Amino acid sequence: MASPRAFSSLFKPREPFDWPVFLRTMPFQPVPAWLLLSALAEPFARAFPVLTRASCEGRLRASLSSAELVVYIVLAPPLVTTLYYLAAGRRRLVKPDHRLIGDATFALMLVLSVVDGAMMLSRIREQWTVMRPGLIAIRAACWP
Repeated sequence: MASPRAFSSLFKPREPFDWPVFLRTMPFQPVPAWLLLSALAEPFARAFPVLTRASCEGRLRASLSSAELVVYIVLAPPLVTTLYYLAAGRRRLVKPDHRLIGDATFALMLVLSVVDGAMMLSRIREQWTVMRPGLIAIRAACWP
C-alpha cells in the first residue's frame, strides 16, 4: 500500500502557470519548429526536380515531386527539429514547467516520427520487388 504522503505534493498550492513567458519562449519549443518545417516540405519537394536538374516532364515529374514530399515529411522535420531543440531551444527554456512541456512534446514528436518512419520502411521493404523497376525507370527518364 502506498504511503499517504506519496502524493501529498499534488495537493500543495502551486504558483500559477506563466503564460506570457511561455508565449515569449514559444519559438524555442519543438512543436512550432516541427509544424513550420512540415509546412515547408511541399515547396522543397516541388523544388527538388529543378534543383537536381531532372529532365523529365509531366506526370513523371509530378510523381517525382510527390515521392520527395513523402521523404521530406518523414525525415526533414524530425531531424531538423531535433537539432534545433537540442542545440538552441532547450537551454533557452528557463522555467521548469516550460522545459517539461518542451521535453514532453519533443519526445512525443520523436516517437511519432520514428513509428512513421519504421512503418514506411517496412512497407517499402515489403514492396521493393515491385517498386525497384519503376524507380530505375524514373531515374533513367529523369537523369539520362
